[in-house]
Amino acid sequence: MPETPPLRKIRIVQLTAVIFFTVSGGPYGLESLFTYVGNQGALFLLLVTPLLWDVPTILTVLELNSLMPVTGGYYQWVKRALGLRWAFYEGWWTWLYTFIDLAIYPVLFMGYASFFFPEVAAYKVPICLLIIWSSALLNILGIIPVGKTSIFLGIVVLVPFLVLFIVLLVRHTGAATIPTPSLHGLGFSPIAMGLYTVMWNFIGWDNATTYAGEVARPVRSYLWARD
Repeated sequence: MPETPPLRKIRIVQLTAVIFFTVSGGPYGLESLFTYVGNQGALFLLLVTPLLWDVPTILTVLELNSLMPVTGGYYQWVKRALGLRWAFYEGWWTWLYTFIDLAIYPVLFMGYASFFFPEVAAYKVPICLLIIWSSALLNILGIIPVGKTSIFLGIVVLVPFLVLFIVLLVRHTGAATIPTPSLHGLGFSPIAMGLYTVMWNFIGWDNATTYAGEVARPVRSYLWARD
């Protein structure tokens, strides 16, 4: 009987790229933040929220992932701690919010694409379906194709921002004007909407553990990738 080939696992660079897209994927979708809270409020929330929201989450996830670096991540943690019933609830709740959350991204892509190329708006539905099914196929193929694709897409996402930053440094001759981080004068509703927007853009650290069993040396790799 032929031996089963060993499972191929992703390494630190691929894991970093996958985590980047699992958590953020870039500053896209933050335009409404400036409408809610303005420049000063947006800068304040972008500076403070990661410290109060992401750092505790990252430390919690790293601790649990170090104890149980297995495929399934938080589902397995809940199952071990609270039993199968609550693990089922955890998985079901995650499915529900994931279905809603993932529906945002094809539409968000079309919003940007139609801004630069208005004619593609007529093909909104087929393009969205293409994005959905190609993404599903990529995940079916396994973690290695996902890791390689994430590296490529990460370069595609980050290079334009790097180019614009360099152009700004070269062409900007006056004094830099940076708004003072502040929520002064803002009511509860705009702050709540702004905070919701920023928190949405920074969630997903727990989801990055669901493929821990397919990561080479997971404890060390996750520690380096998240740094």
